[in-house]
Amino acid sequence: MPPGRAPGAPDRLFAVLTAVCAANFAFFAVRLLYPDLNLDYPFTDGDSFDWIANGLYLAGHDVRYSGRPPLFPLLLAGLDRLSLLPLAPVLLQLLFHLAILAFYRLAARLHTRSAAFVTALALLLDSSVQSLSLDLMADLAASCLLLFALVAFDRAQEEPRAYLASGLAAAASALTQQAALLAVVPAVVAVVTLRRRHLRSPWLWGGALLFLLPQGLWLLAKRLAFGTAGELLVRYSHLLHLHGSSAGTYLYFLASLLGLPGCLLLAYGLVVALRRAPGSATRLFALGLFAILLGFFVFFYDYNAKRFLLYVLWPAGLFLSEGLARFTDRRAFAAAAALLLAGALVPQPVPGHEGTRVGLWPLPPIYLQAAPRHAPSGSVTLDLHRLRLERHPAADLLRLSSYQRVIDARKARGMPAPFDRSRVRGYRRVLFLYDDPAEGGERYRVVTRLANALGKRVHFVRRSYLAPYSRLLATRPLERVGGEWTLYTARLPGLPGEWLLVTSGPPPFPGDPSQPGLPATSADLQAGLAKARAIRDFVDGSDANVVILSDGGDPSQLYLPFLLGTTELFIPEASQRPGLFPLLAPAPVLAERRFGTTVVRRLRLFGRDSALVSYLP
Repeated sequence: MPPGRAPGAPDRLFAVLTAVCAANFAFFAVRLLYPDLNLDYPFTDGDSFDWIANGLYLAGHDVRYSGRPPLFPLLLAGLDRLSLLPLAPVLLQLLFHLAILAFYRLAARLHTRSAAFVTALALLLDSSVQSLSLDLMADLAASCLLLFALVAFDRAQEEPRAYLASGLAAAASALTQQAALLAVVPAVVAVVTLRRRHLRSPWLWGGALLFLLPQGLWLLAKRLAFGTAGELLVRYSHLLHLHGSSAGTYLYFLASLLGLPGCLLLAYGLVVALRRAPGSATRLFALGLFAILLGFFVFFYDYNAKRFLLYVLWPAGLFLSEGLARFTDRRAFAAAAALLLAGALVPQPVPGHEGTRVGLWPLPPIYLQAAPRHAPSGSVTLDLHRLRLERHPAADLLRLSSYQRVIDARKARGMPAPFDRSRVRGYRRVLFLYDDPAEGGERYRVVTRLANALGKRVHFVRRSYLAPYSRLLATRPLERVGGEWTLYTARLPGLPGEWLLVTSGPPPFPGDPSQPGLPATSADLQAGLAKARAIRDFVDGSDANVVILSDGGDPSQLYLPFLLGTTELFIPEASQRPGLFPLLAPAPVLAERRFGTTVVRRLRLFGRDSALVSYLP
């Protein structure tokens, strides 16, 4: 027990922190309720809509499923089945605020209440952390669950049955995001080094079983449902390799997340914790978590994102508290606490997931700005040789804060009625038509977001691909969706039912509907439909990659995008094909068949059955 604390003394600081958390949660909770998360919710990161899609798929909707870790999608699925999906951001806020209180309890147990209180307050009000907590993503949830595992691990020192809670919380974290699987290594090191007597405890092995069993069940479920225990549509393995190019970027991200005073205090706290680790299994576990998680993202995972620092947020907070507790002089403690809070609270002029700014001074706000370089995957590398100062007026302290952003977003978007999916239930699949290659770069976001809104799978198709067949498509406007897209119905000759065409610009095929199109007779169309159905039967399955190399001269090309079930349909333009062949060439060919002059190959691509349909000579 830290010196100067009377056993059983009332913890007034915890009461104050609870009140602050309650007020903070209430502010955000009432302002984060939007009728439609897909169309209206303003705080999203790159993968937000894919997480929602996974939840909607598990709830029974026919949308893209990428096989993400199941716990967060299961929560979203349950909320959707109860018609409570808009509550998801509120529940994430609740989890975050509960984690703040749990962090305080752990830090106060290890250090002092005053240091724990200041650190918890800094994490709660930190501008970047607050902004990241608004994003509809799984990373913060996984981080909070990992903190609960650490808290229970600490309690297990005196109550070994707490290993059960620790194993269960760690399992929940790993089933939310897989990074928590790395926690096994520091946990084993801490137990073997400082709690060897617990190796005979059934509670410890029960906790280990509670951690491992859910992971095995998840792998088995994927194997039974999709034929693979590994990746589905979200591919991680090709990003795993040793590299050193991200160290500077993550160091800058850390300064952007905690502020410069926070980084200095963190370094000091790490030194103190390393000295005291031999006497505390909890400290050793926290040090191991910090090192292995940060080391993984910096040196082994080739995708840079500031939000990944959330996984080390709570161990870092413990080291901040450790360093702060070493200031025993009241004036020195007050100065260090003020600097920590000032550095953390200065609002970022960009969303929290963008780590290009580091706050240097709070009033007026002055930032150090780095130039980002974006890879095609979306990964960001910062050019630290091109830094410049950015100054804002003092009034921006309020305008840039998460509180004002939440208020402004609410005013800008209002409370529109949610889109009623039942209005499009009777239609078949959806084709999104695009023109601009830049718009084609939005494929992933559109396919997930639009499919979620409509509750239907979406194919992403160039308008020019269907243009030769425009006179064969009977289209009519239907309605607008989300103020961004317009729905049109489409009928195809020889096929029953109607499809949906979606554009974000002009009608599907503007101009004179009598303009010359594909010179096809009824017999040609029937033959094309039969051929398209045969190709579909040969290649279709779950969401596998299907690539169509088109020459625009075969009627079956009209029908194929409407008949295929996969959402992973790619129809590259001629300029994109050279870059595609090196990717497809090494893929093992499982089967090959000719349909007239069309060659169709079933491939094993990224560990999944895929297909290449070539109409080219």
